[in-house]
Amino acid sequence: MLHADAQRDPLPRIRPKAGHRPDPLQRKSARRRVTLMARLAVLIEEGLRLLERITILLRAERRAGDEKRQSEQTS
Repeated sequence: MLHADAQRDPLPRIRPKAGHRPDPLQRKSARRRVTLMARLAVLIEEGLRLLERITILLRAERRAGDEKRQSEQTS
């Protein structure tokens, strides 16, 4: 447990090295990873939309079947 009177160490700071430029290959691979993640996100979104359409169609079919059964039972 931390006490209010306790002496705390300062948080470490992460700083880029002065004059250090990232390797062009690292930037290129980072760009590729971002592109890959964006494409993956789009594919997941499209899959979810397809799943939603299927769910809506199945619900509509179930409702139609339920209404048909109810009308047969009342007749």
